[in-house]
Amino acid sequence: MKEKRSLSKYNGNRSNPYIYPVDMGEDSSNSCASLADSQWVPFALAMQQSRARLKAMLECTECHPLHLIINGEGGSGKSWLIDHIVKDVNFVFSGSNQQHSPGRVLLLAHQGTAAFNINGQTICSALGFSSFSRSAFSIPGCLTEQYSDSFTAAKHIAHKNVDVETANQKRLLANTTPILQIKSQHHVQQKRLHRQRNIPAGTVHALVSEAEAVNSDRDRVVGTQIKLCVGAPVTLTYNVEQSAGLCNGTNGVVYDFMFASDSELPIVLVQITDTYLGPSFLDDVPNILPVPPKEISWGKRNSDFRVIRRGIPLRLAYAMTVHKVQGLTCEKNIFHCSSVPNVAFAYVALSRVRQRSCILLTQPIGYEKLRATPERRAAFAAEEARVAEKVAQTMAGAVPVVRAMQLIAQNEKQSNLPRR
Repeated sequence: MKEKRSLSKYNGNRSNPYIYPVDMGEDSSNSCASLADSQWVPFALAMQQSRARLKAMLECTECHPLHLIINGEGGSGKSWLIDHIVKDVNFVFSGSNQQHSPGRVLLLAHQGTAAFNINGQTICSALGFSSFSRSAFSIPGCLTEQYSDSFTAAKHIAHKNVDVETANQKRLLANTTPILQIKSQHHVQQKRLHRQRNIPAGTVHALVSEAEAVNSDRDRVVGTQIKLCVGAPVTLTYNVEQSAGLCNGTNGVVYDFMFASDSELPIVLVQITDTYLGPSFLDDVPNILPVPPKEISWGKRNSDFRVIRRGIPLRLAYAMTVHKVQGLTCEKNIFHCSSVPNVAFAYVALSRVRQRSCILLTQPIGYEKLRATPERRAAFAAEEARVAEKVAQTMAGAVPVVRAMQLIAQNEKQSNLPRR
């Protein structure tokens, strides 16, 4: 028989109370902005869920999960709403277990930039997934590029990785500045040092030869080599410091190179062009980040050896995949549209610019590639109708919940106001 614990134990004062974002008419400098009506519904449902979850935890009963899809245009307050939901959950659970830290929410996102925007973590870093997990894409192919003088500095967008690599190399070679080729270093090491023995030369040669071959899984963080020049656009390939805005996919421009010796790999000075909250390496130039060489390693499960690669964790960014440009706004784009797997890919690529004149297509796109089949349209219409019905039911059912949670929020806020 599980022992039930009393809720009253956890209803005491908290050292850092969460002030609910409800406008009670007091001075605006001491209160948060009001939640809009559309934001109160998911916030109230989350408030109700967190209190039900706490009660179920204390009484050793079951509590069903809550699933929310928070949708809206840019600047509509999605991240702000998520932030307040997290604060409320932490507030509810902060007194339930004093031996743990108050942060009880694991906030995850697919990409580093998205995680930074919501002050969360990437799924891979939070759950400890390997950097070399099997990619969901298998992308071969090639592309013939078309250029226009007005699009010389445009960002290239393609579906296939090989098209991105082709565009990157052509744009790099078009530069007038010297190009530096940086080859990664490889060596072999035994996994279990207590059983150390001489490694056969043939084994070392075979492992190093395999490491120097192109491999999409291994090369995502540190490739076998990279060609760079001053002024080349680059992106980081791993989460350096997510809280400062240095995530996998953060954009920058090569500013300079630093060499310790002829045999050593250089440190690349990158000027970050995205939002960066950290200090600059150079006092007189803003947002300079030194990117030193990084080591990665891998090995077969049944083998006593592992290969260590040391190289530069950067990727050229003259061109990017459709997946990587999600959420970006570009001045001009060149869309390599020989391969458009579905309408969604075309939409992402075509909507990265503000005007139609700011995008160049490498070949005409037939209307059939931008149009769903009648069957798909019927399926979409049925799904939209189902979702609309569910939303209407949720909104109608949420009215009493919103009123109850607004009353709780008002009482909590009034109890935390300073006494006069």
